[in-house]
Amino acid sequence: MKEKFYAPLVFILCFGFLFSSCQKDGTEYNDETDDGQAITADLVLTKMLISASQNNGSADDIIDGSSCMSIVFPFDVVVNNQGLTMESLADVDLVQVIFDEFPDDTDIVDIVFPISVVYEDYSQIEISNQAELVSIITNCPNFIDDTYSCMEFIYPISCFVYNSLNEQTGFITLNNDLDWFAYLNYLEEDIVVAIDYQMTILFNGEVVQVFNNQQLMDAFTLVDCEAGNGSGGVDPEIEAFRNVMKDGIWNISQFLNNGVDETLGFIGYDFTFLESITVYASNGMVNINGIWFLTSEGGELNFNFNMESPINGANDEDYKVLQFSDTEITVVTRDSSGNIEDTLVFVKQ
Repeated sequence: MKEKFYAPLVFILCFGFLFSSCQKDGTEYNDETDDGQAITADLVLTKMLISASQNNGSADDIIDGSSCMSIVFPFDVVVNNQGLTMESLADVDLVQVIFDEFPDDTDIVDIVFPISVVYEDYSQIEISNQAELVSIITNCPNFIDDTYSCMEFIYPISCFVYNSLNEQTGFITLNNDLDWFAYLNYLEEDIVVAIDYQMTILFNGEVVQVFNNQQLMDAFTLVDCEAGNGSGGVDPEIEAFRNVMKDGIWNISQFLNNGVDETLGFIGYDFTFLESITVYASNGMVNINGIWFLTSEGGELNFNFNMESPINGANDEDYKVLQFSDTEITVVTRDSSGNIEDTLVFVKQ
């Protein structure tokens, strides 16, 4: 069996040096974390968080046929004699589109080697040919519990850091799964962290907000990674809205910022909302990604929308869904009196 190269261990050591240097040095850190919120290396919750923050290799299974690992972008494939460059998970979805063009044919994906793959612990290895890939898949090690591998975190996540004397020594912010996984594995007996709640997580197709360790533990008991992305337990209106957004390509037909029309800045961009929390926008020259997700509160749907520059002017985490149909969606923000401030309208191509 081919040995894995544990590059993350070096990263974790560097992580340790970085955050062990976050001592007070005259700076006082104040938190409002309740007692009993400590997370230690041997805690059951820590093992759950490690399982959830591991590299989930299932997203590109249609290409490599193994959830044990994922292929590092970019890489090239030939799908039913059509050459494609995979630069992101959005491109992986194109493979399924090609498969669906002719339901009765035999679908074939040929990977152009060499490629690099990432294991569950974020270690990487280069693979030179198909035979080597088959051997790797057959003997792929699995040291981390996969029970919660389908859970996703909405970043950033911030934590207060304490030493064995319960003295606060720092405050850290984790920005992605690799950061979170590495830091959780860095915890030792003399290092304790407490999450700066609230935390937002995504599982079973639903976005959930948690405010303490117990609620986080309760959420883990509901995770069902074997069930895929089914809608079990999801609010029917959220599921209906999500299905509309995922169906087709959308354009912004209107954006009013406090009543000022700024629609022109979004003309020409096509928006694609994926099954996960990812959204992509492209005008043929510029490709931008972001996140989107839905929550329900007080009988209203909240539309959380966050894009990177240069079209992040319409970003907001406080949109309320005013109305939606199969071809048009309107979301708004309101002031403290309930008056509409911003209006964002998507129309389907």
